[in-house]
Amino acid sequence: MLKKDVFVFPDMVGLPGRVSLNREGDIYTLRYTLDDNSGQPFVRKVVIDTETICDGNVAMVMFCPITNDMIVHYGFSQICECLNMTHSEFLQIVSLYGLMQLDRYKDRVFCKVFLPKKQYSLDSVTDDYSDNAYMTADCVHPLDWQYMPTYDLVDAKVENGRLVLTLGVCRPAVDEAMGNMHINYAGQCLELADGEHTYEFKYVKGENAYIGYPYSRRKGRMIDIERAVMLCIK
Repeated sequence: MLKKDVFVFPDMVGLPGRVSLNREGDIYTLRYTLDDNSGQPFVRKVVIDTETICDGNVAMVMFCPITNDMIVHYGFSQICECLNMTHSEFLQIVSLYGLMQLDRYKDRVFCKVFLPKKQYSLDSVTDDYSDNAYMTADCVHPLDWQYMPTYDLVDAKVENGRLVLTLGVCRPAVDEAMGNMHINYAGQCLELADGEHTYEFKYVKGENAYIGYPYSRRKGRMIDIERAVMLCIK
């Protein structure tokens, strides 16, 4: 089981300057600082109370270059779901920079901090993050592997107006997290079980299925149903 709750991704965000993170109990203070030639650095900071983050949701701390301000959105995943975008797609389209992502899993909140270009360690006066530097964005984070089930699509078919999916599901390393994992399809939701099982839904043409929390619809966790059915035609 992962012992740390802050994961640092160096040299990630296309901004100059530096990011620092200080913690006092459940309260995080994230600060973005940009030095200039005037001797008066540009500083923005936000305070996040992790107790307010809901289970299964994502809070995102963003920097907006248009307003030169920091924004915290506690329902970030819902925005992306409504627009059928991944987190990175949304940030790119609206020209925002994601500096910190916070996810709650039951009684723990995990934070990913994305550092500006040429910053390779997270500054802090309260904690030592020197050994928390992680890999690049195109690698899968162990936090995601640990708390999300992996699955194989065994069979997919449409019969008599019903969508029938057979999945081989591998339980996450943290067993208690499995209770939160569901398969969601066209407003229908079933809890995933470990091993190979069949899930049946009322078929709605054009809809896709999503793995995650109940009634979630995250693009990055989508099963393309039409493609799945075509691939499984014998």
